[in-house]
Amino acid sequence: MKHCLIIPCENNKLGGKGIEAYEMYSGYMMEVMRQFSKKDVLSKFDVFFLSARYGLIKSTTLIDDYDTRMSKKECEQLEFASVGE
Repeated sequence: MKHCLIIPCENNKLGGKGIEAYEMYSGYMMEVMRQFSKKDVLSKFDVFFLSARYGLIKSTTLIDDYDTRMSKKECEQLEFASVGE
C-alpha cells in the first residue's frame, strides 16, 4: 500500500487546457517533487491535489487552468481540520 500525498493548490500554474494536475501545478511543493522523476514519485505515493476549483483530485485528472480561490468558509474548515496536529 502506498502512502497518500495531498498537495494544496497554489496560484502558480503552468496554464493550458486538458493537462494532468501533476503537470499543471507549479508551487513550492511541486518544485520539491520535481527534483525526482514523476515515475519514482508516483511509484511510492498516491498523489492528490486539493484544488479551489475542482476539490480533491487525483494527480492524473485532466484539468484546465483557472483562477479561483477558496472561500473564507472553506479556509476556516481547513484550519479547523488541522487543529491538534
